[in-house]
Amino acid sequence: MEIITPQDYQNNARKRQRRSLRPCDACRKRKTRCVTKDGDGDCVHCQLRATACTFQHDPPERQATNSTNSTAGGAYSGDERGPALDDAQVPSRSISQSRKESRDDARTLVSETQSVQSFLSPAETRASGDSHSNRHPQPPSVIVPELIEPHPLERTLGSSTSRFAELYGLGSDMEPILMRHRPYDPLTHEFNLETHAIRRVLEQDEGQEYPLTFHVCADEKAVEPDLTHSLVDAIEDCVRPHGPSLVELFWRHVQPCYPILSKEAFTIVYSQSYRSVPAALLGAVYLSAMRWWTYDPELSIRTPPDVVLLRSWLRTALPSSYHRPKLCSIQACLLLLQCQPEDPLNPDHTFQWGLTCQALAIGQCLGLHLDASNWTIPQWERNVRKRLSWALFMQDRWTALAYGRPFHIHEEDWTVQDLSPTDFTDWDAEGTVPTPEPNDDRRSIAATGMTQYIQMVRLTKILSAVYMDFYTARTCREQDTVILFEKARSHFDMLDAWYRSIPPTLQMNVIYQRKLCFHGYLHFSYYGVAMTLLRRLIRSTALPPRCTDDRVLSEIRQIALQTAQSATTFVTSLRPDHLEAFWYFTSPYLFSLLGSFHTLLLVTSLSSQERHFWQETLNSYLWNLRMMSKSHEPMQYAVNRLEGAILRGLEHALAVNLNEPLNDRVSPMMGSYAPDVYQYTDFGDWDLAVGVNGAYDLLRGLTAVQPDAMIPPREDLG
Repeated sequence: MEIITPQDYQNNARKRQRRSLRPCDACRKRKTRCVTKDGDGDCVHCQLRATACTFQHDPPERQATNSTNSTAGGAYSGDERGPALDDAQVPSRSISQSRKESRDDARTLVSETQSVQSFLSPAETRASGDSHSNRHPQPPSVIVPELIEPHPLERTLGSSTSRFAELYGLGSDMEPILMRHRPYDPLTHEFNLETHAIRRVLEQDEGQEYPLTFHVCADEKAVEPDLTHSLVDAIEDCVRPHGPSLVELFWRHVQPCYPILSKEAFTIVYSQSYRSVPAALLGAVYLSAMRWWTYDPELSIRTPPDVVLLRSWLRTALPSSYHRPKLCSIQACLLLLQCQPEDPLNPDHTFQWGLTCQALAIGQCLGLHLDASNWTIPQWERNVRKRLSWALFMQDRWTALAYGRPFHIHEEDWTVQDLSPTDFTDWDAEGTVPTPEPNDDRRSIAATGMTQYIQMVRLTKILSAVYMDFYTARTCREQDTVILFEKARSHFDMLDAWYRSIPPTLQMNVIYQRKLCFHGYLHFSYYGVAMTLLRRLIRSTALPPRCTDDRVLSEIRQIALQTAQSATTFVTSLRPDHLEAFWYFTSPYLFSLLGSFHTLLLVTSLSSQERHFWQETLNSYLWNLRMMSKSHEPMQYAVNRLEGAILRGLEHALAVNLNEPLNDRVSPMMGSYAPDVYQYTDFGDWDLAVGVNGAYDLLRGLTAVQPDAMIPPREDLG
């Protein structure tokens, strides 16, 4: 067996790896071949999993088998014993030497087979065991082809290295009633033709008496196949020889917060050769990890790769992968979308939204909108599909909110079940549910990331309900504030219940020893949903008909005051380990949204004291963003958006100072008021509660000020 790693391609020379004379404890436990490189003390698998390569446990004793049981049991019976061999079949050599070689070959064969079977579905494992249980024993020089899988990912539906699969929908010309009459292979569940295959993953689709099937085709038959590996070579050249270090940074900083990959499946493929990884996914992993380049002691002293060139190659590889739709295409899309926009004033929203739509379209072709719990695919692939499905759902909802677009995923076509801890069993190399362990930092981070990912999905479902009830083309017509507020009460209750359900391990006061705290985007997303709901209510007060219920007006603005104060306090109290951690792609938008929310409250103020309060609060928020943005790209985006687009042309009318004062008469900067200290009733009489047609809008009727060179007024506005 020969394993090629990325370092082996540095000098275009392959290095032969040898098998350990004795498997280590971890490889024996997992029943995988223990392989080491010349000169290395630890085996390849232990290095990839970052586990200790020990030889403390003795091999288990094997029971002797007689020739009768061997003949009846076949070459492989599914237990830990190797195939029994008939000594009469061994030619010419000494009996003891032949038996020894036979045992070594048999154990190797069984070890490889059991390793492959860990990637098979339960139905396929049972079928494999049944098909081999009655087979006669083979001589040691004969290889049993049925027991050797060309690659552990070949039996998957969406992660095969040589084939791709597309869903046959109910409306296609491939009538599902006809599909149930095809002679599917009992082991592979496929009906093979010369040009393609039809794979049945479910005998009864949604309980109906017709199967759920996929069109399976070889990669070579796709349009524009990358047979020369030119794209993946170009991507690897961008980061050579630092690819493995970037992959390790990805597992440390991205995967725990955004677990859309199967770490073990990726590691197995990447350990063979970087060429085995699809070009788009490889580039997306490298690009995502580049943000933490300085957190590797070896990389921090070296010049970083050209990120612009890497991003360019990734954008080239993505469309090419669409011709061979696989899970890696969607994973690459989502990882690219998590990267920050290059230009805040021209963030390329259309491209980002189009890329999101492409990921959603490919996801539907792969059946990610369907429940795969009972499909005849490996269990780990079911788990990855489920996590990836909800990642697409979140991407659709939050992108629609940030860009002001309609949803693409509809509830009528969504059957994916809610996430549970068992859906993360493939995350770590041991294949168990991540649980916090005081002496295992990586497992503890995995458990925390799992909990946060589930919480983020639950919050996104609340956002989806808010958007459907208040922001669609039809629901936005209602402008009666009282009616809208009554409808919003249930959403406020859901938000409060969600916030109270956050476990202590996800609180912002958690400090990890020499690790980054990635809980920030979860809490800030909560404020984003709350502000989204409040914006709709406050917007209605600036539109006719006029809200005459003072109690409703006061309650809405009190909730808005508390939300804005809490969100501002949250931002200004972020620690460096918060800012340096992973942030969800909507974070730049949310930092900008908070400033826009302050401005909306300023424009719709009901009293002079309230107007002055929001002017000071907005100035203070902008100043804090400027100071903190030097070390945080999402904040830099928000500063540029607020000062260059959102507030441009309104600074004079709003009396907002976007620059430092030009004189020494500077008033103290107002702090962030806690909700229990500053109440809305402290704002005094509603002397500004008068507007055209009953609308609460301070700027309505004012003469527009031309946006000049952002020159502040002569007098200090702070």
